[in-house]
Order: sequence, then structure tokens, then C-alpha cells
Amino acid sequence: MKDEMKEALKDVSLNYGEKAAELAIEFVFELINSAAEVSENKIDDAFMPTLNTLKPVALALAEQIYKEQA
Repeated sequence: MKDEMKEALKDVSLNYGEKAAELAIEFVFELINSAAEVSENKIDDAFMPTLNTLKPVALALAEQIYKEQA
């Protein structure tokens, strides 16, 4: 396979990989928040504000990984 082809396929893969990672992070946090809202357990409600502060960190890490691979 020519280097030009490898580079083109790598670019497409990284682009969709970044989108998939961001979508997965959004999904996980929304899923956890929905479960906490519906849950009768009030302990998880106390932890949700702290947990939600990690979402931007997770998104930033995903972006950092993308930039390192690009």
C-alpha cells in the first residue's frame, strides 16, 4: 500500500475515532445521569455533581489522544 493511501486512511480513521470517542463519553455521562435521576437511592444524587465535573476532563483527554495520533 502506498504511503499516500495509508495517510488518507489514517486521517479518515482518526476523524471518525475522535467523533466516536466524544459520542461514547457523552453517552456514558447521560446514561449515568439518567440512572441517578430515576434511582430511588439518594446517595448517587450526592455524587453526581462531582462525577459530572469529570466529563470535560474525559473529553479533553480524548482530544489530546487524537492530537497525539494526528
